[in-house]
Amino acid sequence: MGSEVRQRSSAGKGGKSEDELLAPLPFSYADLRAAIPPHCFQPSLALSIYYGMRDLFFCFILFVSIYYVDKSLAGQPDLAWAHQLAWVAYTFAQGTMFWALFVVGHDCGHGSFSDSKFWNDFFGHIFHTPILVPFHSWRLSHKKHHNVTGNI
Repeated sequence: MGSEVRQRSSAGKGGKSEDELLAPLPFSYADLRAAIPPHCFQPSLALSIYYGMRDLFFCFILFVSIYYVDKSLAGQPDLAWAHQLAWVAYTFAQGTMFWALFVVGHDCGHGSFSDSKFWNDFFGHIFHTPILVPFHSWRLSHKKHHNVTGNI
């Protein structure tokens, strides 16, 4: 029984062994980086602001939408299912958009939002505030996380 358990646990996705899953990739990091156009590594403040503001706009639209849907469906017992479905859909959609805000704030924390520390910090606070993530303390703890990731 012990060997059966050992054998089962050593097989990963698709029945591949751990050695097969951990085999070196057929390309290097340098190959991967060379395949990406150089302009993709240059931060654009205007483009970054556009993406961040677009995400904030969608969050606002979703909030306004659920406000009016809630207002029109509340107190109608025969449409209780639609009211509940609307809230489930809203929760999923808004959660997705909040994750998008987190990602933009994450880029600010890494300094890839712009070349300016001031703008990275400023917009990091702007994009993390709606999702109730304190940007500065998150940035510091995230920096520590990257300093020790992979170390045992």
